[in-house]
Amino acid sequence: MEPDYTVPNCASISNALSLKYSDLRGEIYDTIKNATALSFTTDIWTPVSMEAYMAVTCHFISQEWELSTFVLETKAFEFSHTGVNIAQQLGDAADAFAIPNYKRVAIVHDNASNMKLCTETLKKEPEKWGNIEGVCCSGHTIQLCINTVLKQDRLRRTVAAARNLVGQLH
Repeated sequence: MEPDYTVPNCASISNALSLKYSDLRGEIYDTIKNATALSFTTDIWTPVSMEAYMAVTCHFISQEWELSTFVLETKAFEFSHTGVNIAQQLGDAADAFAIPNYKRVAIVHDNASNMKLCTETLKKEPEKWGNIEGVCCSGHTIQLCINTVLKQDRLRRTVAAARNLVGQLH
């Protein structure tokens, strides 16, 4: 579209992203420093490339009573998805932002056994994690309940009949 435009090379894009990251990281660090209590969530996913990634997010309510959420890191997760390995990565992310133990209050997680073990592992390190608590995600728990109910034969037949009726009326 624009013949005079020069597409930036990989190094230029990488440098620009690094500068932006440094600026934002400083802002996030200062904002977190003013928070009184933080909760954490984490997620591990594997894209088509089959290389797993883990994101660590912190959440807190600001002095102005606004919900604040920051992704502390997203990086390749080259380990088995055990609770101990997840706890190590989560700890590294929190330590990178110098979050003191008394501000680390909760880890919100799904009902997976590895996440429960992660929380139990962190509870064994009170000097780093204070009185951290594991909290099962209510949205995930409700979804599990709904999925269980939807598997019941009577309900499946009712939903199928309703779909059929809507299809006929449409």
